[in-house]
Amino acid sequence: MEQQTPPFPTSGPFVVKDHSFSQEDFELYWDTTRLSAKTLLPANTDPLAYYPQDDYISHQEQPTGLTGGLYRMAQRFMMTYKYNKLLPLLPNQAQLLDYGCGVGSFARYLTHQGHRVYGVEPNTKARQLAMDKGIQAFASLEALHPQSFDAILLWHVLEHLPEPEKALQELHQRLAPEGHLVLAVPNLRSADAQHYGAYWAAYDVPRHLWHFSQGGIAQLATQTGFRIRATYPMPLDAFYISLLSEHYKGNRLSAVKGFFQGLRSNLKALFTGEFSSLFYVLEKC
Repeated sequence: MEQQTPPFPTSGPFVVKDHSFSQEDFELYWDTTRLSAKTLLPANTDPLAYYPQDDYISHQEQPTGLTGGLYRMAQRFMMTYKYNKLLPLLPNQAQLLDYGCGVGSFARYLTHQGHRVYGVEPNTKARQLAMDKGIQAFASLEALHPQSFDAILLWHVLEHLPEPEKALQELHQRLAPEGHLVLAVPNLRSADAQHYGAYWAAYDVPRHLWHFSQGGIAQLATQTGFRIRATYPMPLDAFYISLLSEHYKGNRLSAVKGFFQGLRSNLKALFTGEFSSLFYVLEKC
């Protein structure tokens, strides 16, 4: 059973800096009923203002620099890894929705496997890049004409949504009776999260509004008409997140230190199951 203790100190505000862009501080609140943490935004804050049009990595066609290069390598590996896990669940020529498709890289990969793929992406530039790849991409779920999908995929998207329960309920209605919902999210009980504390790059405040534990995802699934069919690790995320976290701390040799911390996190997770990121396959109850 999910442990009830918060994954970070709660004697005072747990403050995390937006290391990527604004350098502003944000407080995190541990919600004992949801077994997850929430980023507290000041009144009248527009979260979209913290998504620079050209710099957010999932909105870039070709991320640059060392971090961008590692991101591209991990992305290529993970496309095959994710698809191999999903393949047994999908009918031939499945109809799929990549919700939060970014620039459409994985959606295009899926079309090359013979599936019919749609995308939802609110960022205008990223959506256009997805459309340039031949993906039918829409600004919102409401803009996509009503139809059912064999699978709906949210790769590191749920943590960005202000109302995750409402989103999953809406997606539940768009799934075929035997369809599956796939969620990938950072795991705030991972060893790298515990090691880096407020410097853990996967907090990514204020773009990440929610920070989930495994128990939090299980509870969210139950509340929205799903059950968890399978959970899979995303082991490369530990290396990428650790590298960024070392960089945020200003440490020298961040790539080397990040590699060894990512390795340590994955080795611990072999025994605890608490990998840096996890993806969950949900099915309708």
